[in-house]
Amino acid sequence: IFIPIVLRIARSSRIAPALHLGRVVSPGSTTNMKLMKRLPILGILAAALVSAPLAAATGSDPFVGTWRNPTGSLHVKTYACGGQLWGEVVWASEKQRAAARRAGTADLIGKQLFSDFGLAGQKREGKLFLPKQGKSFPATVSIVDAGTMTVRGCAMGGLICKTQSWTRMPARS
Repeated sequence: IFIPIVLRIARSSRIAPALHLGRVVSPGSTTNMKLMKRLPILGILAAALVSAPLAAATGSDPFVGTWRNPTGSLHVKTYACGGQLWGEVVWASEKQRAAARRAGTADLIGKQLFSDFGLAGQKREGKLFLPKQGKSFPATVSIVDAGTMTVRGCAMGGLICKTQSWTRMPARS
């Protein structure tokens, strides 16, 4: 897919006869000099076209990963789906599980904690499920650094808000 684009660019430029028709040009010719000047540009373009999809495929979204809440009682695995960020509980302490059961959540493991978080500038906005209350609230997440994510949830139209710093869990091999 990418090589035909580069060839189309080369054919549309002045270096097309040297590339496409296989003409031999002398080392000091003007055509050869133009070719030499444009090859690095074509190489950079080809590298950019190839690396962009690879970066997307390898999960370059800084929000994606497994995160631990400040007390270490909850681990959430976040992932991108349909351009949105989602997160489900992959581990919870027995105390968190019991509190969630009292609030009406039968099983906390597998529960969507983050839902529909769309990109909004340098942060994402969506819904945050609070297991102890059994309800979802508007929330934002933002990346502080490679190992820290700020989670801010608000209730009552933003009158009551709470912010927490979550820590990225090391990737398991």
